[in-house]
Amino acid sequence: MTARSFWEPPADARVACASKCGVSMQVLPMDLPAELHRRGSDVPGGDVIVATGPLAMMARGLLALAPEDRDAFWIHSEAGDLDAAEAEEQVAGWSQFPH
Repeated sequence: MTARSFWEPPADARVACASKCGVSMQVLPMDLPAELHRRGSDVPGGDVIVATGPLAMMARGLLALAPEDRDAFWIHSEAGDLDAAEAEEQVAGWSQFPH
């Protein structure tokens, strides 16, 4: 048995999602710890964390922004970074895949 990090679903779950959702992305756990970042020239270091919490909340927060404002934001987690389009794919995956 190999070790997995706490957020990585089993391989069969990723395959099941891809076949049900019609997408090739990995659906991440809704409760994965995440940070919502904003980039801009008006913030020190070029970006600032504006919120932290479960990935599902960060994704919904990002998608609540006006579409023209979303390019300045992204979500960071142990699984990597997500832009608004990828966050939208995650939300769609969660609605299709039992978690």
